[in-house]
Amino acid sequence: MNKNFVIMMTGYTASGKSTTARTISKCLGTKIYHSAIIRKELGFDFSEEDAKNDFFDLTSQKRTEMDKKVYGEMLKKLELSLSKNENVVLDAGHFFQWQRENISQVLNKFDCELFIVQTVCPEKEIIRRLKNRKNNFSKSALNETPSIKAYFSSKEVMINPEVDEKSKNKTFIICFNTLSGEITTENNSKNENLSKIIGVLNENNKIRRS
Repeated sequence: MNKNFVIMMTGYTASGKSTTARTISKCLGTKIYHSAIIRKELGFDFSEEDAKNDFFDLTSQKRTEMDKKVYGEMLKKLELSLSKNENVVLDAGHFFQWQRENISQVLNKFDCELFIVQTVCPEKEIIRRLKNRKNNFSKSALNETPSIKAYFSSKEVMINPEVDEKSKNKTFIICFNTLSGEITTENNSKNENLSKIIGVLNENNKIRRS
């Protein structure tokens, strides 16, 4: 019998995390929690002008309290889903080590597998996507970071994915280039959940290019 799994998204701003997360969740029938949606649910509202300035500057201390509340709420939702034996996709940047360690603490209560999906993309394409977000800012909460400042600050603070030594659960890291479709993984062992996730990414590439 397959173990339950959690997919933790990570990657620079506009690298394709949310699009990839939604595709995986839809194809595998998982729960999905977006930090952007949770931010709205908690009442953290901001204008396009705010987003252009320092609201999403990850080097700013102004957002620390907000981040703790948003990620705290996401962890509550994660734990509730795992208690119901649901598979989960966590769509957030997970730029900081404390965010990843908090997830490990929750996962250690359950017998499940963790998949870290890191999205990557050439900078030229990211800048194009940011411009598109700006034009569609009000259409979706997932377009909340249209600022180039958000992207460069994510590059500055992000810690590359790694297996948390405190984690009791088996962890797999998948790197997905959302422009070229290239997929790499550090673990080539035969694992059914790993095969399913990679299969979804490969199938999505075929559809996108057809």
